[in-house]
Amino acid sequence: MSIKTIKILSIMTLISLFSCNKKYEYKACFTTEKELYSVGEEIVFNNCSTYKGEKKGYKYGVQWIMGDGQVRGSFNNDPITYVYNYPGEYVVKLKIGKKEGPTDETEKLITIVE
Repeated sequence: MSIKTIKILSIMTLISLFSCNKKYEYKACFTTEKELYSVGEEIVFNNCSTYKGEKKGYKYGVQWIMGDGQVRGSFNNDPITYVYNYPGEYVVKLKIGKKEGPTDETEKLITIVE
């Protein structure tokens, strides 16, 4: 094998080691008490997401996309509360992970009535 080939293989190995982020595995999950609420009723969104591969005390980012144009942020499995002011169907999306990846997301339909 030539020196040039060895250098190229070494560089490719380093790139694959540093670009492959296998130390974090996320699984997004959230629950609500029910799926049908009234306008103005407080909803508790419980984050039941899991992650593997990091030591205790590690914080990962959580983004709640509420389906009405509002976005909320939190860390780890902290629950959030939210109130919808208008009737309708809202797709709530939860995204978790690190900004640079990997991430996971899930969504749920919430219906708000008068």
